[in-house]
Order: sequence, then C-alpha cells, then structure tokens
Amino acid sequence: IGKYPVSRGHLEIVAREGKEKTGLLVSDLEQQDKMCVKTFVKLIDPRVANLLKTQPGTNGTVAYISLMKSVFDAYENPSLTPLERIEEIWFATFFTRVWHCWITGSKDLKHDEHFITDNAELGIEINAHSLVNHLLHCRELAKPELFLPQLMNSQHNERSFGNARSMSGVQNTIINFDILEYLNKASHFEYLDELRILLKDKFEFARGGYKTSEYQPFEFPSDQEIETAVYKGKMRAKRILDLTGLECDDEDFHCCLSHLKRTDVRPLEEVDVCEGPGEELYPEQDLEMVTESSDHATDVTDEQADESNDAIYEANVLLRRIGADLNYLCKQTISDSGHQPKGFFKIMTSTGELMLARISTVIWLLSSDRSKISNDRLLRFRTPKAINGIPSVNENKICTIISIGDWFLFRSNSSGRQGNTPGVGAAQVLGFCFLRGKLKRERECSLKTVPIDVPDNVENPRGIEIVCNKYSVMENNFLRHDSDPKKINITRYVSHTEKPLLSDTGLRISDKTRLYL
Repeated sequence: IGKYPVSRGHLEIVAREGKEKTGLLVSDLEQQDKMCVKTFVKLIDPRVANLLKTQPGTNGTVAYISLMKSVFDAYENPSLTPLERIEEIWFATFFTRVWHCWITGSKDLKHDEHFITDNAELGIEINAHSLVNHLLHCRELAKPELFLPQLMNSQHNERSFGNARSMSGVQNTIINFDILEYLNKASHFEYLDELRILLKDKFEFARGGYKTSEYQPFEFPSDQEIETAVYKGKMRAKRILDLTGLECDDEDFHCCLSHLKRTDVRPLEEVDVCEGPGEELYPEQDLEMVTESSDHATDVTDEQADESNDAIYEANVLLRRIGADLNYLCKQTISDSGHQPKGFFKIMTSTGELMLARISTVIWLLSSDRSKISNDRLLRFRTPKAINGIPSVNENKICTIISIGDWFLFRSNSSGRQGNTPGVGAAQVLGFCFLRGKLKRERECSLKTVPIDVPDNVENPRGIEIVCNKYSVMENNFLRHDSDPKKINITRYVSHTEKPLLSDTGLRISDKTRLYL
C-alpha cells in the first residue's frame, strides 16, 4: 500500500516478543487455515498494531490491520453506537476504493497479487450501503430494538458444529461428521438450545460461547448526522493512506466497481431436460456414486430398480434413522403419465404427496465420506507441531541461510549521486516466493528459512525471491526507505548485517557496520 509492503513477515517478527505482549501464537500465522475467526480477532488486537508501529517500514501492515479491524467492528463490536458503526464501515469502503484505483493505475503492481479479492471488496461495499439502509428502515418503523447488526453473521451456524462435537464421548476423536451423523446429533443439541433459552434467567452457561445481543437503547440519528459519519470515515481513510505515502484525488473516493449493463445480461431460456418419454433425467454414470468401502452402500442393479418401480416408500419410515422428513431429496412430483426414470424411486412425504428421489442421492446422504471435508477445518483441531525457530542473525557476516526478520546487504544499481553508498543496499526479510510458476499460488513459499545457494540434492531449482523492506544506505549512515515494490533475487545477496538503530530521526547503521560495509 503506497510506499510500504503489507506482509505476514511483520507479524512473525513482532510475534517473537511473546504471547503475553501480542497474544499471537506461531499457529496463528500459518497459511493453511485462512478462515479462522479466532485468529482474525487476535490479529486486530490493538497490542499487535501498537507493537508494529515500533518496527521500521510497517506503515502498510498497520494500515491493512486498521482496515480489517474497521470491517469487523462495524458489525461485531456491541459497544459501538450506530453512527460509530457507519463511520467504521465507510472508512473501510473509502480505503479500499482509493487503494483499488491506485493499484489499477500502477505499472509494476498487479491487481490479483497486490489487492484483496473481488468478493472481499464487493462485500465491504455492500455492507456499507446495507448498514445505512438497515438503520433507515428501522427508523421508518420506529423500532430501534430491531437494529442488531452484531447478529448478521454466520458464526451461529459455525457454533452448531462445535455443539455436535461436544455431544461425542470424552475419548472420541471424531472432528468431522457426515450428514447422517450430524443430523442424529442435531436433534440432541437442539433440545439443549431450547433449555438454554428457557433457563437463561436462572442459569449462566459460561462455556456456551453464545454472544449476548441485548438491545442498547439509542436515538435514531438524522440524515445530516449520518452524512457527517460517512464524511468522518472518508477523512480518516485519507489520513491513514497519507501515512503510507499513497497519493489520491477526490475522484478516487468514488466507487470504481463496474456496473452491470443490461446488454451484459443474457436472456433466460427454458431447457427441457427430458425431451422424450424414454430419456433419462441424468446420465447413467452420475447414478453410480457409491464406493464399495462404504458401510451403508448397497449395490442396485437395473433389474432391482425396475422391480421397485411400483413400490411407494413413506419418507418418515425410509429415513427414520435421520429423524427428519427430507422432502428436499425429491427431484420432482409424479407426472400424470406416471413415467419414472431409471435410478429413481417413489417416496410419499408427510403431506401425502408422491415424489421421485434418486437412489444414489439417498445412499450418498447416509454414507458420505467425512475425509472429503475441507482440510482447513481439520487443522484447527490438530495439535500444532513444535516449531523451533532459527534465531535471527544480528551480526556482520556472510551466512549460508537467511530467515524472516534478518537484515542483509544486497547488490543494487544505485550510482551514488544522491548521497547514498553506490552499489549496495540494505533490506529486512519479510518472506520468500518462488521465481517459477504461472499462477500466484504456484509461486507462494511458506518457508521461513531458505539457503542462499541451491543445495546439491535439488534438481530443477525454482529460484527464490526475497520479499523485503528495502533501504538505501546514505553516506551519513542513515537508511532512506525505498518505495520500489519489486522483490530481490536471492542471487543478489551479499552479507548479513547488524540490525539498524532506530532513533527519532530514522534508521541508521552503526559505525561498526559502516566499517564492515
């Protein structure tokens, strides 16, 4: 953002100060699980931002954390007033608008590599407008008790999976469930939720983890007050962007998302999936989805399917193990002609209506493989491996490896015309990436320490680039920040160096380092 990089390496450097100072753990900074809300809350803790401000070159990371915190607080912080919520979300909106315009106008930066995802940007924009519209709607109804934005999230659904795991035994190690197992437990913790609600005035369920959403009385703001809150968010975004060195104009604060034109909307066409009475609704290959290893799997032959065409099963009896009437299993109602495609059977629902259900769908529902569930959820319940971090090198010497947080010297193309030392620059390591790879994810490198030279046992090396804060070494021993966003090829490495001294006037190297240089 502007002249400063946004890097996870900054967080890893401050995390070395200890959990008591930042609240961060090593597992919180891993890349595998990017959807954990608990980790997100730790990252936006004010202690992290305050400690980052004491490190050089962290203006971009501090600004990005401010953006994250505003998006979260606008809806999730129960202590904010409606006007404070509007200011927070519109600060984030104006921030992303200007950032988007700046990335688009840059020649060296790519939108998909140096900006948030399109879904995140669009979500911020929608949330900003929706929050104002929701407040105005509650004002028209004269019901302030309906303005509860802290309940507009999906964490209640996430918590239901935690309740399902809590219904297992103490020695049970199951952390994921298939649909049948989950529905069996859902009816149990549904009773617990009802009891928790009925007894909320008599008992306090300390480990329930449920968010209190009590109504806080307030007076509805006027249109002028709402406009003032939006303006405050805009001015706050401008101040923080100025700290990153990002220059902007007034038109950059306008929404830059493309509007859908009517010519871009394709007309809807009705598609007949069953053109003739002998056609099947689905290909025959889609009907065989059951593996032999499944406990509930049943081999269904064409002869058996034809013999069961006239049979009618009651949904409550057929699916009694689930404890629910799953009408959504059915694809369509029985037509007047009575045609029943192969691979389907008849079910009578609780309303007495005859429906068609795919045999493979019912079998899959009762026997799906839990191992196919997303791996990022599995990582949250595994014991993290002990990571023995290599201590940072804080001396002037040539090393064979380089780690995140190290300071090093590299060969530069500076000519020394502006008072800087020609041919050499200083930098602090924030991360690594591979040189080879067409896609961004193919170039990502999660290593925290890499060798300077290619090991002998590595064939077809992909090359390493260093993500870093770059500085020009001035003749008066001060370091001048370089806004060049390009990464440094590891082949330009010269030597490790001592950590510069941070003073009120900026960063400077010691006399010992100047002599070594």
